[in-house]
Amino acid sequence: MKNKKIGISLVIILILLLTLFVFVEREYNLNVETEALISKDRDQKDQENIIKIKVEDKDQKEDLVFREENLIDIPDLNRELIFSDTFDKEAQVIMVEKFNKVIKVLEENPTSFDNWLELGIYRKTIEDYEGSELAWNYAAYLKPEKFVVWGNLADLNALYIKNNKKAEMYYLEALKKGPHQNHLYFKIVDFYINFLNDKDKAINIVEKGIEANPNSQKLKDLLISLK
Repeated sequence: MKNKKIGISLVIILILLLTLFVFVEREYNLNVETEALISKDRDQKDQENIIKIKVEDKDQKEDLVFREENLIDIPDLNRELIFSDTFDKEAQVIMVEKFNKVIKVLEENPTSFDNWLELGIYRKTIEDYEGSELAWNYAAYLKPEKFVVWGNLADLNALYIKNNKKAEMYYLEALKKGPHQNHLYFKIVDFYINFLNDKDKAINIVEKGIEANPNSQKLKDLLISLK
């Protein structure tokens, strides 16, 4: 019983740490000119299910208007929750409560970037990687200037979905949105070395990082280690 309680506590701590990791991006004040990068083809009968989004950020002088071809479907908030046989039963109860809470918020406010991020974390925690990607893709659609969501998508595809092509695309997009975030360069270097076995790409991206961050000794040391 004691071991079981310890196991449940570890699961809860892991969930909290994942939440903290994703929301650490809130500490940064980035004002980056962006454009929506994600689009989805739809046939005529799906048109009635599309919801046009009106962004109402106080720091924007006017609402962000998306062209029709850039609209995407809101992910299904009623997507089934499937737990693996090894997922602790008591931890399942905790996760269901978390899902219900965030889903309720999103039903009332489907443009909440932070809550789509949160939903993606919970989906990833129960190993629903497709559901996690759908949630984070929608978060990226709502606020494409946020580097954290692109980084999440990159890690998800590299480590879990095993789609290196998409992972590289997302890592590069994260760097585009956060060129001064040193940790992103370390992440993509690790990806190039250990997933693509491409040292030249790793060196090239670090050199670009040093151009953007000429005072970063960490990046300079990283470049030396690669040569």
